[in-house]
Amino acid sequence: MLRWFLLIVSLIGMFLSGCGGKGTSWNNPPSFGKVLIRMPMPDSTADGQSQISFVTVKVTGPEISTPIVKELEFNPQTNSWEGVFEVPSGIDRLFYVEAKDSAGNVLYKGSAKSDVKPNTVTTVTIHLYIEQGSLGIVSISITFDNPYLGIGKIPVCVGHFTKPGQNPNYGSVVPESQIAEQYEIIQRFCNAVRTYSSTHGNEHAAKYAQQFGLKLHLGVWIGSDDNANDAEIKSAIQLADQGLVDSIIVGCEVLLRGDKTEEELIAYIDKVKSRVSVLVTYAETWGIWWNNGNGRQELANAVDYIMIQCHPYWEKIPAEQAVNHIASAYDKVKSLYPNKKICIGETGWPSDGLANGMAVPSEVNQRRFLTEFVEWARVNNVDFFVFEFFDEPWKSGEPYGVGTHWGFLLLTIRLSRRF
Repeated sequence: MLRWFLLIVSLIGMFLSGCGGKGTSWNNPPSFGKVLIRMPMPDSTADGQSQISFVTVKVTGPEISTPIVKELEFNPQTNSWEGVFEVPSGIDRLFYVEAKDSAGNVLYKGSAKSDVKPNTVTTVTIHLYIEQGSLGIVSISITFDNPYLGIGKIPVCVGHFTKPGQNPNYGSVVPESQIAEQYEIIQRFCNAVRTYSSTHGNEHAAKYAQQFGLKLHLGVWIGSDDNANDAEIKSAIQLADQGLVDSIIVGCEVLLRGDKTEEELIAYIDKVKSRVSVLVTYAETWGIWWNNGNGRQELANAVDYIMIQCHPYWEKIPAEQAVNHIASAYDKVKSLYPNKKICIGETGWPSDGLANGMAVPSEVNQRRFLTEFVEWARVNNVDFFVFEFFDEPWKSGEPYGVGTHWGFLLLTIRLSRRF
C-alpha cells in the first residue's frame, strides 16, 4: 500500500504589542523575535511517523548570515516534537523542517515563510497529513508562503483563472471544484473577497464565499460586447436575489480601456441598482476618478460608494514611498467627493519581473509594501482590497513581465520519491 505523506507548515504571528500608525521599519532589524515550534503527532501513529527519530528546523533569510539550526525534542506529555529559539526580526524568514529516521533518512520535509518582528512571538505548527494511496513510500513536500501571517485576515481581490491554459479572454470556464478548492484556502487568511466576473464559472464564488463566511463584493465584467455584458448583469442580479452578495461592482477600468463611454457605463450601473438592494459601485483608477482635479460628478452620483484602484508600481513609485503615494491619491479623490465613502479596490506590489523606473518587483518589496499598506489603512479606517490572492498565469503578456506575479499567496507542491 502506498502512503502519501503530506507536511504542511503553518506560521502564526501573535503580537505582544499593537500595530502603530507609522508603519513598520524593515531596515536593520533591531532585535530578535521568539519562535515557538511544535509538531504534534496524531493519536494513531502510522508506520512512517513512528519511525521519526530526529526533527530539525533550519531558519534562513535576509540579514541571517549563518543559518539557524534547531533540533526539536519529543515531549511525551503532549505527544509533540517541540522547541523554542530566537530569530533575528525581519522579513522573509524561511523555516525549513526535516523529520528523519534513526539512520538519517528524510521521512518528511516542508518549508514556509513568515516575517519575524520584534516584541512578537511567532508560533510555528507543523501538521502531518496522510492520504492512503497505492504502492511504495512517496514523500510530498509543500511550500506554503503567506506573507501576512500575524496581521489578521484581510480583504483580497481574487481572479479565479489560476491554472495554466485558463484565460477569460478565450472563453475559459472555471470548474466549480476549482472554485471550492480556492475558497477553502482563501477563508483561512481573508475576511472579504472582491471578484471580477459573474459568468464563466466565476458565479460559483458566491456559494463558497457564503459557505466560508466571507463577505463577497461581486464583480460584473463590462466590456465592449453588449451581449456578454447583459449576461454578466443577469447573473449578478440572480446572485443578489439569493442573498449571496454584499455589494456589486459594475465594471472595472472600463473608461481606462475605452470599452464604453461614461454615459453607457452609468446606464449599466443604473440598471443594476434598479434591480438589487445591495450597494453598487464602479472600480476605476484613482487618476480617472480625480480627472485632473475636475472629478466625475455624474459617475459619482450614480454609485453608492467610490472604488479607486491605485498601483504605485505602475506609477514608478519606489516601494519605500508607495504607501505615502496611496495616501496622497486617496486624499485627493476624497476631497472631490466628501460625501462619498472611498474604498481602495485594488492595490498591490509584484513579487517578480522588471523594474518600472524606481519601482522594483521582489518578494521582499511585496511584503514590505503590503504590510505597511495594511497598517496604514487600518489606522486611518480606509476600506481596501489587496491585489491579489493568487498569481494568474494568463496575464503573462503584461508589461515588464509582472502580470503573473501579483499574487501574495504562493502554493508550490513538489514531489520527491523515497524508496
